[in-house]
Amino acid sequence: MGRIQTPELAQDYIDFLFSPAVAVQDMHSGAIALALNAKTRRLLWGFIKENWEMVYRELSGNMVVLERFLRVGLSKFADGEVEGDIRGFFEGRDNKGYDRGLGVVADTIKGAAAYRERDAGLVREWLGAHGYL
Repeated sequence: MGRIQTPELAQDYIDFLFSPAVAVQDMHSGAIALALNAKTRRLLWGFIKENWEMVYRELSGNMVVLERFLRVGLSKFADGEVEGDIRGFFEGRDNKGYDRGLGVVADTIKGAAAYRERDAGLVREWLGAHGYL
C-alpha cells in the first residue's frame, strides 16, 4: 500500500493508519512505507505537523512506539531544509521519550543531504552513461 502515487490515496492510507483497524504498535509499518515513497514522504511529515496533538495522543502511551514512528517516518529525507523544518517544529516542545529518535532523524537527513549535494552530479553522469536517463 505504501507504493501509492497520489496525495488522495496517501491521505486515505494515513487515515487508515490512525483508525481503530490498525494496532498502535503497528502504525510505524505504514510510516515506513510512506517514508520510502518519494511521492508520499512529505505528505506524512505534513500530516504529523498538522495533526501533532492527535499523533502524540495516539502514540505516546508508549514512548518507544512514538519514537519509532517518528524515526522511521521522517529519516528518509535528503534535504537540509526539511531537517530544519523538523528541528524547528520540535524545538521548544517537551521531547522527552523520543528526543533520541529526533537526533537520529536529524543526523540521518544531514548525512543524506550532504551525500546528495556532493555526489548528485556523479550519479546523474553514471546513470546517463549507462542508459538510465
